[in-house]
Amino acid sequence: MAINTDEIGKKIIDFFKSHFGEALIYVLITTGGSLMPVWGGILLFKLFSINSDFWVFVDQGQFYLFSAALFTPSCYQLYRNKSTTNLLHSFVFLSSIFLLIVSAILFAGVSIFDLPLDNSVNSSSSPTIPFKINDDFLRLSSLVLFVFSISTALISQAIENKVRSGGPDSVEVSDLRNGYVDELSDNFDKLDIG
Repeated sequence: MAINTDEIGKKIIDFFKSHFGEALIYVLITTGGSLMPVWGGILLFKLFSINSDFWVFVDQGQFYLFSAALFTPSCYQLYRNKSTTNLLHSFVFLSSIFLLIVSAILFAGVSIFDLPLDNSVNSSSSPTIPFKINDDFLRLSSLVLFVFSISTALISQAIENKVRSGGPDSVEVSDLRNGYVDELSDNFDKLDIG
């Protein structure tokens, strides 16, 4: 049996056309809110005439945290809407879980290996753990994870919108209960109690 890629592509495009608008608004508001420390920091730096570049907000792993903050609700939304399971849903769900774990591990690594050994406040005079964090990898990986987290949030919210709007794959719990009760009633009527 051949897979009709044109039909699959059309279904994906139709899905996003139908449920993309509200999902985009959700992602913009969520991302804007989760990046408030960055926006606020930039404003404070400008207010106090502190010269700094964008990497100040990346070099301590903050974008790993921002990524985790977007992956987590995506995982929950996808789990909650598991009745709509298809290939896209399963892929995004498993990817979200994996990338959430990766984000957490990488942030923990940055946090641990960037601390002074004696936990003192003045890190300039304290010896640090003898590992050097690769700034290029930190910057690239944290920003790539953040882009993936935004994409995941967009897809998971579009799936959520589809389910809430009563799309063809949506299944209400009451429908399941009613179907179960009807089937149970039919089976009870067929019993030969004699």
